[in-house]
Amino acid sequence: MRYIRLGLLWALAVGLSACSSGGGGGNSLANPPVVSNPPTNYNGSFIQVSVPNVPPKSGTWSFDISFVDPTLHEYLLADRTNSGVDLVSLVNESFLGTAGAGGFVGLNPAGSNFSGPNGVVTIGNGNAMAGDGNSTTKVVNVNSMSVIANIPNVNPYTGPPLLALAGNQCNATGTPTSGAANGRADELAYDPADNEVLIINDVACPGFGTFISTIPPFNVLGTVTFLTATAGVEQPTWDPTQHKFLVAVPATTANIGGEVDVIDPKTFAIGPIYPEPNSCAGAGTALGPNETLFLGCGNVNGPLVLMNATNGATVATVAGSGGCDEVWYNPNANRFYGACSNYAGGANIAVVTATGTLIQAIPTGTGAHSVAVDPYTDRIYAPQRASGWNGITIINH
Repeated sequence: MRYIRLGLLWALAVGLSACSSGGGGGNSLANPPVVSNPPTNYNGSFIQVSVPNVPPKSGTWSFDISFVDPTLHEYLLADRTNSGVDLVSLVNESFLGTAGAGGFVGLNPAGSNFSGPNGVVTIGNGNAMAGDGNSTTKVVNVNSMSVIANIPNVNPYTGPPLLALAGNQCNATGTPTSGAANGRADELAYDPADNEVLIINDVACPGFGTFISTIPPFNVLGTVTFLTATAGVEQPTWDPTQHKFLVAVPATTANIGGEVDVIDPKTFAIGPIYPEPNSCAGAGTALGPNETLFLGCGNVNGPLVLMNATNGATVATVAGSGGCDEVWYNPNANRFYGACSNYAGGANIAVVTATGTLIQAIPTGTGAHSVAVDPYTDRIYAPQRASGWNGITIINH
């Protein structure tokens, strides 16, 4: 994402539940509890999980997007400081290690546009894909804790120079970027029906997406460019009902308040395109029931938006939060969650019903733009980076 970066959706976890196997260390949970009566207040208790090499009282930890895999019973976090993917047990909230540690770019002095890892998602067989800061996608295995594949993300655009508007990294002459200059491979979504992942290079000129097979040797299947994007490209989500990817684009020449692009996983074509209301500038996306798409609006004043993914109609607007990045959906609690660290009214995690009612805005801190939820316990995993404490906060009830 633009800050550090996933957003994510339960449809991904559902799709991979039949094919995920393995895990990092003692996470057997034969009959996990299901949330039958989700709480109305999440401020009951907090669990803090420390992360190695991260000073507990320094605001210097660099992390991005996170993911919960209910089959592995693990929480995964893109950790730039440790140059790998952190793993935490959902069973006993213990830190399991950093998969691929040292195998990513890490915190690049050039800034977050060239740092990694960024987005992360599991793809089955104990493997996870994560975007790196040098325009590559890496596959890490949570059993061996190592990087097992490195896939270059190549900008497909070969046309004439673009307008400076067309992509947030296009300079005055609009010269397309190439190689590591494409910057970070960022957010991604998993399509289990076609065994492929769509990963976004959000700061390239122009922004583009790469479709990668989740079957070894992880071949590149196709690409897509976002020629009219003027503020990067954000979170993709897989929609199993439409059999399409849904991609949040914060601003374009045609839709300055943002749009959702619908993309075919076989033809790699964009269309239809749905404008976002209320200058949402959507970042995170999560798909709930009845084709309801939750948009984590980047607009710092809000509101948040629920959109119909099949026709672009506004289902609901949700006041009380905004300035979000990653968002999540828990089907057992039937709720959305947004990591809204840039909200003008104060950083928070927004908890929203599937019909668009704000249940609670849980206060967080600077840079707390990542969120994922255990579907069985409804515990909220929210990395914190603040002067008071650095680490992964688990919000209980």
